[in-house]
Amino acid sequence: MFRKEQLMERIIDTEVERNMEFLRTNSYPGRGFIMGRSPDGDSIVQVYWLMGRSDNSRNRQLVQEDHLVKTAPIDPKKVKDPSLIIYNAMREEDDRYVVSNGKQTDTIFNAEKHLGSGFREAMFEWQYEPDEPNYTPRITAMYDRFAGGRRPAFQIAILSRSLLGECVRTYYEYEVMRRGYGYCVHTYDGDGDPLPSFSQHPYLMRIKSRMPARIALQIWQALDPDNRIAIAAKVINQETGKSLTHIINQY
Repeated sequence: MFRKEQLMERIIDTEVERNMEFLRTNSYPGRGFIMGRSPDGDSIVQVYWLMGRSDNSRNRQLVQEDHLVKTAPIDPKKVKDPSLIIYNAMREEDDRYVVSNGKQTDTIFNAEKHLGSGFREAMFEWQYEPDEPNYTPRITAMYDRFAGGRRPAFQIAILSRSLLGECVRTYYEYEVMRRGYGYCVHTYDGDGDPLPSFSQHPYLMRIKSRMPARIALQIWQALDPDNRIAIAAKVINQETGKSLTHIINQY
């Protein structure tokens, strides 16, 4: 049994190293998040980052206002089209914690509050982004602190476009997260014209700290320095529900 456990740990270590290298060598993963659990097991971790190539995309930062982390323009006069670049990226309310790359963040809370709908139902209000020719996937994750029964604690949604133009809705649900690990999703497999949409499953990443500043720095250093714009790391205490957030902005 001990040897089997050692072998499994080596397999996991190899996979995690391969995944980190995949992120590190990807010049343009686009916007992305990680959701997982701290090494001590006491906290849930959410990370969100921004990247940008155009002047419109680079004219952004992440700012925190109470329980919101949102994108904001650095120079409001330079904003060309705010519809896809200004939104609440992280939000927490009623012991639910959502991270996403668009306005669907708010839809999840509004759907449950006014319609009694859940995560999947809320996502049906959206499709991939209408940014032809890229058709960027909408990526979303939620941690529900008091989930139970048939309601998983961790949910991830990826809304992408098929070759024929349909919206492909892919969901991942996790009852628990192993301490010291998380799952990563981002919008693109790499750079290109048009940009190739993310085609992986959420992939395993190691979370090395319970301190949001260290977590943010760990992932920030893995992102391409020419294209990274901002990153936010949030640590949520599972017992109290209180959170701490650290933000790094490039500009």
